[in-house]
Order: sequence, then structure tokens, then C-alpha cells
Amino acid sequence: DGDHLLPPPPHVQTVLRKSRLDPRSLAGGRLDGEEPPDRATVKNPPANAEGRIEILASGLNLVGNRAVFTGDVQARDVDQTLNCKSLIVEFGESGAGLQRIVAQDDVRFADAKIQTSSQNAVYSVRDEVVTLSGDATWKAFNREGTGDSVVVDMGRSQLLVVGGVSVKLPAESFGSLSWLEKSNDPNAPESGERSVVIRSRELEQKSGSAVFKGPVIVELGGQSVIRCDVLEGDFSEQDGEITGLQARGNVRFEQGETSVTGDQFDYGGPGKAMWVRGSPSWKSAEGHGSADLLILDPQNQRIQADGNVAVEFAAGEDRWPELGIRSLEGVNEVPATGKDASLHVSAGKMYYRRGSVIFLNQVHANLSEGADRQLTSNVLAVFFGADGHGVEQVIAEDRVLLRQPGVEARGGRVTHDVAKGITILSGNPTIQMG
Repeated sequence: DGDHLLPPPPHVQTVLRKSRLDPRSLAGGRLDGEEPPDRATVKNPPANAEGRIEILASGLNLVGNRAVFTGDVQARDVDQTLNCKSLIVEFGESGAGLQRIVAQDDVRFADAKIQTSSQNAVYSVRDEVVTLSGDATWKAFNREGTGDSVVVDMGRSQLLVVGGVSVKLPAESFGSLSWLEKSNDPNAPESGERSVVIRSRELEQKSGSAVFKGPVIVELGGQSVIRCDVLEGDFSEQDGEITGLQARGNVRFEQGETSVTGDQFDYGGPGKAMWVRGSPSWKSAEGHGSADLLILDPQNQRIQADGNVAVEFAAGEDRWPELGIRSLEGVNEVPATGKDASLHVSAGKMYYRRGSVIFLNQVHANLSEGADRQLTSNVLAVFFGADGHGVEQVIAEDRVLLRQPGVEARGGRVTHDVAKGITILSGNPTIQMG
């Protein structure tokens, strides 16, 4: 057809047996310089033989124990396909069989689970291992990545990436973290589709799991959100979605103005919650603290701390109210030190949401700088202003004790209104002075 030019068909079509294969079978039973043997000694592999490799190419050149295929080369092994511009097949000595295949220039490999591309690839027939180098990339399920060297172990269904590892995942794989960002910033970009990228030194991926070795950096929308030494992930066999993650060693989590550090970080479950263990500590716009266990709960958009909770809220005159009864202090008032006041709170449990924080179980609050004021109760709730900086209201309930120089007050409830500057005691309150 003069209007449609089709590429010419391959000139060489070869079927290789992985075992007991001699290079003579590619040359009609002889190598360069050898006399033609008896035709009866030439054994061609049967068409339906198992463990065979079919090669299509434009040209073939035999040199010693090597066969060099050129042109648009394609090698097929069951459900695996290898495409390249040059393919070198190496045989063992004395007809030991097919040993190795070397592919060069625009190499593409694919099977039922993975697709790869690179400049060079080496296939060890006996080990069933393909090693790719030079701009190596791979793709499996909804994940795609790059690395300096990619090793595909087909026998074990295993992928090993060494050097310059970068893996891209869909944004929904990691759940929503926007609730931790500063939501009231008028100049903040609109939230949208943002991919997750994991960078590391090494990646070992098996069926349903992956291990990144560090330093490991997890990025969301180009911003670093997790740093650690080792990151292990579990994936669904059906769709490749993340079902669980565990970060270990010098773990640091960052999102917006919130940062968390700890020894171990676990992520997963129906609500895609995040557990931080190993003496976790955190820092937010309102302050910083520590606990035995920290839980970041995207479903309820809150942070929960359990066990030995200790929090320090950065204060300053424009942030924290005078938690006390100044009119009754008189000459017993302790002079300020000139430093910004900061509120220290210890409790058995804490729940934090943007705009408020609640402490439970043996709560103790101490205003360390300035006058010595202490508050103990079983429940303490602090409500912040619209910008998250500054307190609007403080409420303490259940066995409340408010102590300051010269004054001790008890009751079932204490409410402090910052705007009005009024502290209200209720629930059978008592006040002792002097």
C-alpha cells in the first residue's frame, strides 16, 4: 500500500532452551571454523518445550560462545517480555547451556506484575534475576519509581532498588493531613491532588510489602512530612493500596505548624490513624509536649496523648491570661521575672483539636514565670482564639484547686473568661486567705 508504510518484519526468529542449549543450534549445528556435523546430531528444541525463550530481532551474529542480536529485539519468556536495541546471549562452555542475557539501549522489561525501563539490563537465566542500570524506572500497581540500580528476582517475586530510590504513590494512599495545616491562612494554596513521594537509599519490595532503608524521606505535595531510618509498608495484593506503614529510628513527622518526633511510627487501619511510640514529643502553634503514646487521628481530626502527658504552652502577655485572683493577692504577690510566661500542664491524657485542648486525669497546671499560680483538677479545657494564638477561655472541672500566693480556692468548676478578665468559681466553692 503506497499510502501506509509498515516496518519490515524481523529477519531472525529464534527459540532458546534455558537448559542443555548449545550455541551450535543457532548456526545450523556449527560455529565459525567448524565443519558441518551430521544433521542427526543437531537438536532443535521442540516448539512446545518448557523453559524456553523466544527472540525476535533484525540481525544475529555468533562470536564464540555468544550470540548478538541487533535491531528491534524482543525476548519472550512465558509471560515476561524484554525489548531493547541490542541483545547478547551468553552460553556456558562445552554446551553447558544458556547462562546470561545482556540487553542494551532502550531496555524495557515487563511481566504480569511489573514494568521496568533502563539503558542496560542483565538477565541471569539460572537465578531468574534481571538487573537494570542507567536511568532505571519501574512501575507496579499504582506505584512507580526510579533508582540507580533495579534488581528484579522473578523466582522470588522480589524487587531490589539500590541508590537514588524515589517512589511515587497517589495522594489518597496516605490519607488527609490538611487538618494539621494552618487552615486560616488567606494566602495558603488550595488543597488538591498531591502525590506522595518516598525517597531512600535502598528499597526491597516483596509480594505485598516494601522496606525502605534510610535515610528515608516521605514527601506530600513536595513538602517533607516524614523522616526516618527505616520505613516498612504493607500493600493490598488486589489494588496495591497502602494497608499499613511503620517508620523506625529517629522518626520525625511534620505537617503545617505541627511536628512530632519518636522512635517508632505506625500508620494504618480503617481511620488511617498514626501511632507514635518511644518517648514521642510534639510541637504545634500552641506549644510543645511529650507523652508515652501519641495518636494522630485524621478521621476525628485530633491528636491524642496517653500516659505521662507534659505540655508547655508558649505564653506571653498577649497569649495567656492571669490565671488567678489578683485583687486578693495584695502584698503577697510575687514580682514578675521579665520573661514571657508559659503554662506547664501535666496529665494522664490529652485531646487536641485545632482551637482547643482537653486534659484528663490528675491534671496539674503551673504558671512558671511571674506569680506562683497552680491549678489542679481532673478535667482542664483550654479554648484558643480564631487564629490559634491566644486563649479565650479556660475551664477546669472535678475537684478543682486554685492556689496562688495568699489565696487558695476550691470548687467543682472554675471558668476564666479572658475578654472579661473574670474568674468564676462554682460547685460549692471555698476560698481561704492568709
